[in-house]
Amino acid sequence: MEKREVFARMGELSDTRFAVATVVGTKGSTPREAGAKMVIRGDGSFFGTIGGGCGEAEVWAEARRALRTGENSRVLVDLTESADEGGEKICGGKMDVLVDVWEPSHTALLKQILGDVHGQVLATWVKTGRKALVEDPRTGLVELDGEEVFLERLERPPLLIVVGAGHVAQPLVSFAHRLGFRVAVLDDRPEWATVERFRDADTVLSGAVSDNLRGFALQPGTYVVLVTRGHKYDEEALRVCLPYPLSYVGMIGSKRRVRAVFTDLEREGWTAEQLDKVYSPIGLDIGAETPEEIAVAILAEIIKLRRGRGKGESLSVRSAGSPGPRP
Repeated sequence: MEKREVFARMGELSDTRFAVATVVGTKGSTPREAGAKMVIRGDGSFFGTIGGGCGEAEVWAEARRALRTGENSRVLVDLTESADEGGEKICGGKMDVLVDVWEPSHTALLKQILGDVHGQVLATWVKTGRKALVEDPRTGLVELDGEEVFLERLERPPLLIVVGAGHVAQPLVSFAHRLGFRVAVLDDRPEWATVERFRDADTVLSGAVSDNLRGFALQPGTYVVLVTRGHKYDEEALRVCLPYPLSYVGMIGSKRRVRAVFTDLEREGWTAEQLDKVYSPIGLDIGAETPEEIAVAILAEIIKLRRGRGKGESLSVRSAGSPGPRP
């Protein structure tokens, strides 16, 4: 669950007291990074995660205590326990977790957070629990006016523009929505680009794709996936996208179709450097065949690039030539 979705669900609890557990610092290998959140209600139910397992259970218990007392606290989750000790905390690192009580009086602040907060950060005073939106270039644990404060950036979620409303587009939109993306679907065919077919999309537009594309902020944080029905539609979209510093442009299609598109664009004067921005054939190589599998492969590639790490290889520990993961 992305941070934005966690805040949105917090907004639904604005008339009650709840606790928010936020990872404010990490050391070594940990399941989540700073900023990860879990929200705990008074009845013990929760949403979001800071990594699961017994470490999260420790934080959950502390949150229940904080809800009874109304006092913030810190939990140092130690995940360095040896596997030989028979325990479950073997990630190898430590997480510093702030358990922060939110009162009904914070409703107005939540509305601000869910509005336009570009460039602002949420400041939480660790000791007192005071919260405010501030202008500050920093993030993480800092000192303000002699007090320790956790600053976290509240940028809008990334935007995925899906050009083409065919069979791959439907699972792609649904999965991207679950991953916290704002999603737009564009197609020139009004019978395909419909809200009924794309209920998880934030925007569905029919009409000239190039005109509709120009209506979006084509900038870092925007990801464009071309899953059109033919290379002339790919070319139309690429002519709009290539001049802009998008975070990702991917194009589905066979190698033959890709070569045809690039050859046409090269004849028009587009440079190799510009065309090298396009990920095509699209997605990670996981042997995907069905529309749903192809959607997973595409989003896996986007996640890899967005997070800036990972090789896209299996995480299982395998010996040379072994048929599967070790037990």
